[in-house]
Amino acid sequence: MCQFCRNLLLKGCIFSVLCYQWLKKISGRKNEQNKQQCWETLVGQELYRLVLMDLLIAMSYIILAEFLWGLCIRNITLRKRKLEFDIARDVLELIYSQTLVWFGVLFSPLLPAVQIGKLFLLFYLKKTSLMMNFQPPRKHWKATQMNALFTKLLFFPSFAGALAFVIYTMWRVRPSSDCGPFSNLRSMLLLGKRWIRGLGRSNPSFVWLSWAYNNLVDNPLFLFTLVGLFLAIIYIHMQVLDGQKMIISRLQKQIDNEGEDKKFLIAKVQALNEASAQQ
Repeated sequence: MCQFCRNLLLKGCIFSVLCYQWLKKISGRKNEQNKQQCWETLVGQELYRLVLMDLLIAMSYIILAEFLWGLCIRNITLRKRKLEFDIARDVLELIYSQTLVWFGVLFSPLLPAVQIGKLFLLFYLKKTSLMMNFQPPRKHWKATQMNALFTKLLFFPSFAGALAFVIYTMWRVRPSSDCGPFSNLRSMLLLGKRWIRGLGRSNPSFVWLSWAYNNLVDNPLFLFTLVGLFLAIIYIHMQVLDGQKMIISRLQKQIDNEGEDKKFLIAKVQALNEASAQQ
């Protein structure tokens, strides 16, 4: 478990350093025009390099550390045993690969296709290595416990961190002025606003969509009201759950008390029967 936490912390530090590098060093230098040109392409290229390096490192590890090392353990050492399969490490690698896709889908639209091909290749390599070189781990993981833990890790910090990075980039970082679909805009979100507003003028059947965006989505009062309603629903739901937990604990205590009362009454009845039998 300590090794798993260390690997998770290492992955988080890697993504934090990458976000700092991309946002502050590449897209944040306003005075250096040569650094500002097509910074979206630079970020996309970096993500492609990360995916390809991850593939090369994973294949090298499978070939050198699993196939060759497993062959040495089985044929050279005196103890004929196989390696233990580390489920947590492999699942963490899948979460890392998925996070790379979420980070790069804005800058590299073809990155998910590359990642799918990479995962197909690694799947069959790992499957072959698993059947030949590994034995079941000594530590047994509960399926429900693993599912809950890895789902939480996939959502936070993986999905939440990537979503925060993409939203911040679209909202605050100025796009490149000489290339890309967002050139000559102050932010990437303005392209969506212009498209929705122009949609109602060009096609009368979509006037309602433009009205809904202008009066609801782009209205701070409506958004604050919606967020307040959502928080109120969450608060009420939490209070209901707390009340149900309190009722369950009281019912459990009542059942325990009734069990103690029954034991006391049975003991009294047995004592009276023994006393009457002696008389």
